[in-house]
Amino acid sequence: MKIKQWLNFFKTDKDDAEVSPIMADDKSSLATDEQGTARWGLRILLIGVGAFMVWAIFAPLSEGVPAHGFIKVEGNRKTIQHLGGGIVEEIMVKEGDRVVADQPLMRLNETQLKAQQGIVESQLVIALAMEARLNAERDNRDKLTYPEFLLARQQHPQAVEAMQVQGQLFRTRRAALRGEEAIGRETIIGLEEQVRGLTAQEAAKAEQLSSFKEELKTLRPLHEDGYIPRNRLFELERAVAYLSGQRSDDLANIGRAKSQISEIKLKVLQSRQVYQKEVQTQLAETQSKVADLKERMVATQDELKRVVLRAPSAGIVVDLTAHTIGGVIAPGQKLMDIVPEGGGAGDRGATADASDRQCSCGAGCGHQLHGDGPYAGAHDSRQTDLCVG
Repeated sequence: MKIKQWLNFFKTDKDDAEVSPIMADDKSSLATDEQGTARWGLRILLIGVGAFMVWAIFAPLSEGVPAHGFIKVEGNRKTIQHLGGGIVEEIMVKEGDRVVADQPLMRLNETQLKAQQGIVESQLVIALAMEARLNAERDNRDKLTYPEFLLARQQHPQAVEAMQVQGQLFRTRRAALRGEEAIGRETIIGLEEQVRGLTAQEAAKAEQLSSFKEELKTLRPLHEDGYIPRNRLFELERAVAYLSGQRSDDLANIGRAKSQISEIKLKVLQSRQVYQKEVQTQLAETQSKVADLKERMVATQDELKRVVLRAPSAGIVVDLTAHTIGGVIAPGQKLMDIVPEGGGAGDRGATADASDRQCSCGAGCGHQLHGDGPYAGAHDSRQTDLCVG
């Protein structure tokens, strides 16, 4: 019954007359002129609301969409860091200072780096002096030739001492090697003289033996005829046998002497080969060490150059984080930022998903900034194309 009453409420006055008996059954008062007016007003209101809803759905509107964002300088700011960290020795700028390119900003303590450089340089000086000695020994030279790195440090006591030590070692080793070779040569000369003496002795005995044999050959027929006693033959035969033995000993001694000569020559050659092999091994190790020390020297010099932190470009110092002289900074720690000179402030923003549907490409947007930063409260009336997809 209630539904019918609501339907009847929206009908025209003509329809009111037709349904008046039905409405009378509800024990309500009869329709009046005020009820008709109210119905017309409600109809107009519903039509207006419906039209507004259709218009609101399909009509594009410019509206403010709140979104979170951040301010970013046009031209990225330059972050100042130090690769190895260290102890702050001097701070040369403060927050908000204008700096030019390559201007010193901060100095770190260089005591440890200089100590490391001194250690590396000392090791390099010794290694280079040793390399010069080994090169001279390898090439069998009579004097050392030092590299320019050492010659430029002839006023440094450590370099002078290293060159003196290696020079003395070079002379000692060369004298020992040459002394050993000289002893070998002298021994060979003695053996060769012995061989010549034994050869001459053997030749004399051979000639004497030949004479005894000839004499023995002549006396045998006389002994057979009874002209010579037998003892004379026995004496000659014993002499021939003795000389034959002596000659054999001489030939054996000659052979032993020649064998000794060969052994001594081989020993001298092997000594030279062992010496060269030792030199080559030490030289390879020293050259590897020199190369490593040179790389470490370059790295240490580079670290010393980076003790003073400099501005990469002209700009303004912001976000200075190091304020304590003697304070320790960690490797890679951010120390400050340099805002490039002439870089304006741009903005970056991001809208929530609920707002994405209210923005479109090409829509003009204004910006109202809030917060505690240096641009807080600023209003930007520029029109920016915003595209959210």
